[in-house]
Amino acid sequence: MAAGRFCAPAGDIAYLAGRDQLERRSGVLCLPLPGGACPVYRLDEQLRAHSDMGKHQSVLVFSDERGPCLGLASDHVIKFRTARQPTAVPECMGGGPVSGLIWQQDAPVYMIRTEGLIRYLEQVIPHVLISDYPERLAG
Repeated sequence: MAAGRFCAPAGDIAYLAGRDQLERRSGVLCLPLPGGACPVYRLDEQLRAHSDMGKHQSVLVFSDERGPCLGLASDHVIKFRTARQPTAVPECMGGGPVSGLIWQQDAPVYMIRTEGLIRYLEQVIPHVLISDYPERLAG
């Protein structure tokens, strides 16, 4: 996280969605997708999720090739070129969502890949399992 924003490689971003494409399902703000829905979040500095867009007008949708996608308010995202190689985090930080450090303006910034953030949110929000959103939010 940097200045309360999520840092990720640009290659993890699948597309940009507008606020008008979102809808609320079961009290959760979602981007409707074929066969289900993608939850949308904005994040505070402690990586807690909030299912409210606030004043944000757009959503960056992240996805890896294998699995679930995740929507984040675009104002909460810093993108990095995929060519940049992050510095590995120390072993003592293992198990958390941070996958590396990138130097920006002579200061280290945590980098979190999409799959790491999805796994983290699945652990800290047990009542909202992102991986089974299509089944839980369909209809």
